[in-house]
Amino acid sequence: MGIKMIRYINLAVNNVSKIEGIRHCESLAKLDLTLNFIDVEDLEESIDNLAECENMSDLYLTGNPCTQWEGYK
Repeated sequence: MGIKMIRYINLAVNNVSKIEGIRHCESLAKLDLTLNFIDVEDLEESIDNLAECENMSDLYLTGNPCTQWEGYK
């Protein structure tokens, strides 16, 4: 199975500070980044890195500093 076919990635509790390296995961539907270190300063770039993941339906950011920003959703 190639990276294009990955549908679910669980990176919860992994000290992730930015979403990157997933541009070619065309089938990715679910990404769990619960309890990491994604801050509001990196949120825009992180979301840009999800642009090619057209099948994305679930993104979990619970417990990341960016969730404290009023407009993060």
